Amino acid sequence: MVFAVVRMIPQAHAKLIKGEWDKKSFTGVRARRQDTGASSGWARSASTVAMVLQGAGMTVIACDPFLSPEVAKELRIESVSMDQLVARADVITLHTPLTEQTAT
Repeated sequence: MVFAVVRMIPQAHAKLIKGEWDKKSFTGVRARRQDTGASSGWARSASTVAMVLQGAGMTVIACDPFLSPEVAKELRIESVSMDQLVARADVITLHTPLTEQTAT
C-alpha cells in the first residue's frame, strides 16, 4: 500500500475507470530517498514492513515509546518523537494491535 500511495496508483486507476488516460498527472515520486514513518507496534509486521521499505531505498523512522534503542539499531531505524515523525515522514504507517489500552 505504501508503494501505491507514493506512486499515486489509486488516483490513476480512478481516472482510468472513467476512460481518461492522464499519465503526466500521475507520475508520483520515487520511493527511493523518501522518509517513511511508523508509529507503534514494532513487532513482526512493522519490522517486516521496515525491511521491505529499506530494500526499496526508503529511510524508516519510528515513534514508539516501547521501542528500545537496541531494537531500533538492529532494524536500522531512527527513533523520533511524534512531532518529528509527522514533520519528516512522506508516508506514515500504523502498526498497533487492538488491546484494552489501544481501543480507546
